[in-house]
Amino acid sequence: MLDVDPAMITRWTRGGPVSDVMRKRILDVHDVLSRALQIFSPEITMQWLVGHEPFLNDARPIDVLAQRGAAPLIQALDGIESGGYA
Repeated sequence: MLDVDPAMITRWTRGGPVSDVMRKRILDVHDVLSRALQIFSPEITMQWLVGHEPFLNDARPIDVLAQRGAAPLIQALDGIESGGYA
């Protein structure tokens, strides 16, 4: 989900520096997963991330997250939770 080499994650867990860009990406993933898991089970959350979402013009949430950040996904999840339709 972060589109980063696993070796980089190992470096981070050992105290290596995290760039500002990657820090934002990590926080976006955290925010989206936290919100989605309030609505869906873990399995459904993972399916939702790679499925096509009407609230995102049928784009895959994982792609929107990479291109535009967390905000559109949080809005989509708010719409889903409120029972709205895209």
